Amino acid sequence: MRAALLALATAVSAHSVINRAGQTVFDDDVHPEWKFRQAALGWAPAAAGDTVLPSGGVGGCGGVCVLTPEAMEGPFYLDKDLHRANITEASPGLPLRLSLSLYQVRSHLSTRAERSTCEPLGGAWVDIWSCDAEGVYSGYGNASMPPGGGGGPGGPRGHGGPGRGPPGDHKPGDKRPGGGGHPDMHKEPTTNATFLRGVQQSDENGLVVFDTIYPGWYAGRTFHIHLKVHAPSWDDPATHNDTHAHTTQLFFPDAANDHIATLAPYRSNGARRMANEDDGLFKEMAGASVVSIEWVGGAGPDAEDVPWTGTYGAAGAKASLAIGVDKWW
Repeated sequence: MRAALLALATAVSAHSVINRAGQTVFDDDVHPEWKFRQAALGWAPAAAGDTVLPSGGVGGCGGVCVLTPEAMEGPFYLDKDLHRANITEASPGLPLRLSLSLYQVRSHLSTRAERSTCEPLGGAWVDIWSCDAEGVYSGYGNASMPPGGGGGPGGPRGHGGPGRGPPGDHKPGDKRPGGGGHPDMHKEPTTNATFLRGVQQSDENGLVVFDTIYPGWYAGRTFHIHLKVHAPSWDDPATHNDTHAHTTQLFFPDAANDHIATLAPYRSNGARRMANEDDGLFKEMAGASVVSIEWVGGAGPDAEDVPWTGTYGAAGAKASLAIGVDKWW
């Protein structure tokens, strides 16, 4: 029974879903009533294709909370400790306001409580980074663009490379950058650029909000944003590397990705695109951690193009996700 519950906990994440694809179905001997991801989170089951939002906002998990799966750090993490909400640095792209709600998971497997619980996780440091519209990570220039077949303007979907790897090793006290995440993959930066990188501390409601851009893509990977959750002590130079991090990746609905690829400057990205289901890490995470998307100012699929204004507001997108973290401190 315990193994079955742990397998379930690592397969899903506590988040709102706007996704026209059918929801994940669970056939579990322990909880046969968990037929939909929403039911596993304490929400009412919904028909496949429905838009589902949690009731009660942060903490409204119905008494049940599950861990967001962890994923590899990748080679382009930089521990810059850039405390800021706006991380764009004038990077061209569709403005994106990213709202992340952190929950602390207290598993009944460890606490012996009747059910797992879900409470806002305040005071944690949320560290994000992504590539730009052309698939380039700051600090690396073209060195961050893996070799791969170009797909012409807009980069049509294709199968690309595997884009997968093992999860982080989660060793407390690890002195490597960020504490875990397989830094043997890490590449040393070649420039001092810092666009699309930043860190903030979650408020008492577990919320952080970043202003960034909708990320691009590169060969072998779908659209994604990297994320680490650090303990409060991470900001103290004396204990900065004395704790591990919850390392994961965030994804976007395929339909939104298809639309973004038609807009400038994304359509000049020549790398072959892939659907989420063809991305190895997306599959490894069982399709969890897909953000909710809301278009703002006519930026949705009916728009022929969206002029970049440099700031969120006139046109852009809102993305939101709730993240379940095992509070280890």
